[in-house]
Amino acid sequence: MPSCPRVLKALEDCQRKAKNDADWICAGLTAAAGWCIFASLCPAEVRAIEDCIGIGASYGKAPVIPQRCQDRAALLEACLESHQDIAKEKTGRCKGAQPIPKPQPAAVPAAAAAAQDS
Repeated sequence: MPSCPRVLKALEDCQRKAKNDADWICAGLTAAAGWCIFASLCPAEVRAIEDCIGIGASYGKAPVIPQRCQDRAALLEACLESHQDIAKEKTGRCKGAQPIPKPQPAAVPAAAAAAQDS
């Protein structure tokens, strides 16, 4: 499997160059980027699917998962859902956007204030 930063950079470049037609021109890179992210989050489950299909980690793109591998796909889905639940829990603990307090004038030291009065 190619490194995710490399795949994501290639996808970004493709989307920038293709602009209006990026959905279909960059579809393979989009799938590869997603698969790479899945592999980084749930490596054992992705490896199990790749082993079932008979492709290696160097395949580099999202496979079509045949019926015989659906049990492994269900395990990947459960793994991804657990990551999603963890992310939702962490997000729920965030206070969200907070108002920015107005800047307060700088405090003037007493000696400087006395000098200004003179």
